[in-house]
Amino acid sequence: MIAIAGKLSKDSDVVLEYGIDALFSITPGVVTLEDALQNATFYTEKIAENIARLLILSTKKERED
Repeated sequence: MIAIAGKLSKDSDVVLEYGIDALFSITPGVVTLEDALQNATFYTEKIAENIARLLILSTKKERED
């Protein structure tokens, strides 16, 4: 299971104990609340696209092996 969050904290890995396999932050780094809200759709679409690309790459790799 993949989790997408607005921000990851230093202890966010604790969720891995509850069935989460990977964590991703929506924001590209430190951003203001205003920037996060203003660009929420863009940031969410970009992280979803990157996760999809990672899954496709993983599938290709498995087929090659």
